[in-house]
Amino acid sequence: MKGFSAQQPKELIEFAGGYQVRTNIESFVKETDDGPETQWSYDYINVAMPEAANDKARDIALLEVIIQDMHDNKAKELGYDNINSIGKYIGYDNAFHLECESLGAWAAACWAKCYELLNSPVELTISDVLDSLPGFV
Repeated sequence: MKGFSAQQPKELIEFAGGYQVRTNIESFVKETDDGPETQWSYDYINVAMPEAANDKARDIALLEVIIQDMHDNKAKELGYDNINSIGKYIGYDNAFHLECESLGAWAAACWAKCYELLNSPVELTISDVLDSLPGFV
C-alpha cells in the first residue's frame, strides 16, 4: 500500500499490536499556498506478530512476511493466486511454465540474497535488505 507524510517517516513503527514496515521512502516537493513543501511517499505493509526475543529476531520475522507478501503480490499481478500456485505449471510443457519458472527462480534468488545479507557481519536495516533483493525480470 502507499502512504504519504509531511515528515520523514520511520522504517518501522509499532502499529495495532504489530508493526508497520515502510519501504521505498522518497521525498518530493509539493507546491502549497504557503510555497513549496517537502513531503514523503512510501510503500507499507502492516504485520501483526507477537513480541520477538530481540531486534534481530523481529527483523528476520518481519522480512520473511514482507518478502512472502512481495512474491505473492507479483504472482497475483501476473494472474496467479499466490507464489505457491506457480508450482502446478512447472516441470512440463504448457503455456505458463516459462513465466512460472522465472517467478520461482526470482523468489529463490530473493530468499538466498536475504539470508546471505542477514548472515553478514554488517548491520543492515530492513530497507537495506529489501533494496538489495533482485528485481523480477
